[in-house]
This record gives sequence, C-alpha cells and structure tokens, in this order.
Amino acid sequence: MFLVKTIKNSNRLILNTNNVGVLNNVNKSYSTVAATEEKKKTVKPRHNIERRPIELQRTFPALEVNEDFAPYKITRDQLKQTIENKENVIIIDLRSPKEFYADSPIKESVNIPMEYPKIVKVQSSQSHSSKRGKKSKVVESKKAYDADADLNFWQKTTKMTPVQWREKFGFPKVSKNDSIIFYSANNGRGTQVVDMAIKDGFVNARFLHGGIREFNKYNNNN
Repeated sequence: MFLVKTIKNSNRLILNTNNVGVLNNVNKSYSTVAATEEKKKTVKPRHNIERRPIELQRTFPALEVNEDFAPYKITRDQLKQTIENKENVIIIDLRSPKEFYADSPIKESVNIPMEYPKIVKVQSSQSHSSKRGKKSKVVESKKAYDADADLNFWQKTTKMTPVQWREKFGFPKVSKNDSIIFYSANNGRGTQVVDMAIKDGFVNARFLHGGIREFNKYNNNN
C-alpha cells in the first residue's frame, strides 16, 4: 500500500512507499500523463493570438491607370484651367443618363452613354420523348445581339452620319482632329473609350484622371 500526494500547479508526485514495483508502475503512469500533456502543448490552438495578421491586398482596376495611358490623361487641375481659359475642347460624359443627371456633371460636358451589347430574348423549341409520344416545349433564352459585333463602342458611335449624331446627342459630330476629353465615374469607362478613340485615329483624345467623383470632390472642398 502506498500514498500518492499531488501538489496543485506542480508536476511533482510525492510517493510514500517502499515498494519498488509499485513505484515503477507509478513512474510509468506519470510518464504517460507527462507525455500526453507535452503532446497537447505542441498542438496549435484554434485561435492563435500570436499568429501574424493576414494582409489582404485588393486591386481596383477602375481606379488604377496603366502607364500606357499616362500620355492621354488630364488632371482635374488641368481640366479646370482648360474650362476657365475657354479652350476649344469637347468634354464627353460616358455615364448613363441616370448617373449623368444624378451626380453633378461638368456643366460644359455632353452626355454620350457608353453602351454595351444589347440582350434580346430568343424563343426556341425543344422536343422530348414520353410514353404518349413526342412533345415540344418553347424555351426562352437570352443571347447577346449586335449587328456591328466587330466594332467597338466608339467605332459604332462615330459610324453615325452627322445628322444622326446631332439628332441623338444634340451637338455637331466630332472629327478626328478635335480635342476630346472623356470622363466617367472613376477611370474605368474613360480609359476604355480613350483607348478605342486613339486606336481609331482620334489622336487628341484624353480622359479625366480620377473621373467626375474626384473632380467634384476637389471642387467642393475648394
């Protein structure tokens, strides 16, 4: 018979016995417990407060401008100076009419909304066999339709005749020698259309860096 006394918050076991065999069994038991405790220590807790914070990096393509577009951008200060000097320039807002009238457009600008491929509904019939015979079912599917699929937005727009242009937009049709400044909410549509225009021969086309939001934010604070 032996007495085992455990001291709280201690790894020591005090044994009061002269029985070597029993002592060996106790040592084995203690070794098993110690090994288990050591194993638990090596397991990483689920919520490790010492782990490094994970850094997330987001990119905003609409806000970032590729270096290739640098020669074609105009800053808010430059545009403001251009307007004050009453230079001969055409400022085109590419946003939808809803955006154009809701978010303080530049007074000197005209609205030519950037259009995307039209979606039309196409009906098709599908037949399937059943015990009573073949049955047909009318299915509606959406497909992109564009008569000028090979042309981009700016090419389609400038394809209009001068009369069609004036009737739709309310001002004379632009020419390839005109100084044109495109802008949208940020940089997205502006950079897209200036790229289209430059490739189509409008060498004096530029876009407002930061878009109308940056322009209005600057003007409202000054």
